[in-house]
Amino acid sequence: AARGSASKADEAPIRSAEQIERFVPCATTQAVAARSGSGRLVRDGDGRAGGADVRGSRQIEDRGGMASGAGGLTQLLWRTRNVVCVGRNYVAHAAELKNQVPTEPFWFLKPVSSLVRPGERQRIEIPEGCGEVHHEAELAVVIGSTASRVSREDADSVIAGYATAVDATGRDLQQASKKAGLPWSRAKGYDTWCPISEVVDKAAVPNPADLTVCLSVNGEERQRGSTSLMVFDIPTLIEAITDVVTLGPGDLILTGTPAGVGKMEPGDKVRCWIEGLDVPALELDVESRPSLMSRRASGKNRL
Repeated sequence: AARGSASKADEAPIRSAEQIERFVPCATTQAVAARSGSGRLVRDGDGRAGGADVRGSRQIEDRGGMASGAGGLTQLLWRTRNVVCVGRNYVAHAAELKNQVPTEPFWFLKPVSSLVRPGERQRIEIPEGCGEVHHEAELAVVIGSTASRVSREDADSVIAGYATAVDATGRDLQQASKKAGLPWSRAKGYDTWCPISEVVDKAAVPNPADLTVCLSVNGEERQRGSTSLMVFDIPTLIEAITDVVTLGPGDLILTGTPAGVGKMEPGDKVRCWIEGLDVPALELDVESRPSLMSRRASGKNRL
């Protein structure tokens, strides 16, 4: 096919669960497809980019599987190309890390390979020699259409839904990078360091500024904070980010974490949920894994 037609195909909306395999031909894809219902269709939207739009359950025809539109919207997570994370968006969290509160939205990127999607083995892997790895519970905004230079007044029109996410962070690595004036990519980017839940249709979340983000480790609650405490609300974040980056269907904005971040260790059981989102909590096993860089640094070259 010509290059132009291939690009157009990539932007087309997902119309069935089987179509996900175009993007990720693996067993985990089949598991989510089966869970979502193989007959679920996504109809063309009336938004931007030639109907490359998935904005809510009104555009989903349910032929089996989940009772709501959530299954169809969750398929968007296999189209994610950008994971945009907002930093220091809760005053108390900025204070606990002795950071200044920003005067405008501050954000960074996590690689898509850090995602742990629904249907995959739910875990966070800590590479040996990584030092302190912290949990950060967050509300994720799932984009439903092409979004470029979207004003805060129009921000809701590009949202498909919401999800629960964990932004795992190598705190030692992050602090060392900051001290040296280097990027944080390694401190945020390891595989499995961004578990995310199924997607809830935005129509089922009338006020995303009235949710409560929670996380526990081994049954002990560590994080609990209202999204009403965000420094910058979701429309402001969308305006600021899309003024720089064009987002597309399935792209994610992690909106920041409330206070209470802390260390995770192999063997821990992490539970993350958002009160007000009708979606199962993330139930995550924290595991250790070998690291080539750590082994080489210590003289152990074999895994």
